[in-house]
Amino acid sequence: MPPKKKARKRPREEEKTESALASSVLSAVTCPISHSLAVQPVLAEDGQCYEREEIRKWLEKKNTSPVTNERMGTRLVDHVAGRNLASSLIASGAVDAEAASAWHLASARLKIVGKLPGGLDSAKEHLLAARPPPEHTATDQSPACETLLEACELRERMTAVVKRGNELDVGIEVERLLASTLTHTFNGITGKQMTEFRDDLVPGQSMVRVIDDEDKLEILHKRANLTWFQEKSEVCGEAMTVERLLPSRSGYILGGWIIPYRACILVKL
Repeated sequence: MPPKKKARKRPREEEKTESALASSVLSAVTCPISHSLAVQPVLAEDGQCYEREEIRKWLEKKNTSPVTNERMGTRLVDHVAGRNLASSLIASGAVDAEAASAWHLASARLKIVGKLPGGLDSAKEHLLAARPPPEHTATDQSPACETLLEACELRERMTAVVKRGNELDVGIEVERLLASTLTHTFNGITGKQMTEFRDDLVPGQSMVRVIDDEDKLEILHKRANLTWFQEKSEVCGEAMTVERLLPSRSGYILGGWIIPYRACILVKL
């Protein structure tokens, strides 16, 4: 039997080259503002990759590049390849455990509110990936991650209960019980007027209720420097689907009208 060949040790120069390459790739998908691996990466007009929310906030106040300090516009393009690259870097072990956990948790949160594609099942996969291994200590993200996973489990249990109810011909009653409980629970959270603009609302999905006070609605329009029309009083007290978020962050378009966010009560995300 021929002697086994000894495993060839990789030259140190080769390891250094690979390490430098991984570092360079990681830098290409790290936001220069947050210094974190981009979760929702976009390419700005300066050719740099940024976290969408970070560069959006920057460009609201400045018209220069955070990297070059040169003047640039506000056009942002989704960097799909950049997100795939970030995912590959995490899978290869090129990203430390805590940063990888933070990336997965942030990905899950954006998918839950519809800001990233993939849906709720994909969001749960990210939450499971965000969990630290049993041998590691919990991270700062752990409580939020576990809470969202618990919510996923509740959602699955509710779906199963509704399905079983339908099979037993009590589906309507089951749905009514669950809807009543959820409405009562969330009214305590969402039953008040907004005090700040929410950019997590999803056009075509999220719903808000306009305050049922015409005089106050007119006052809030003036405070927000929005044009008031008497016809807008028709939406008072109405629950409406959000059609669009205003770039100025002053309100939302509901039923074709611009309504200030302070006149809105969140009904559904």
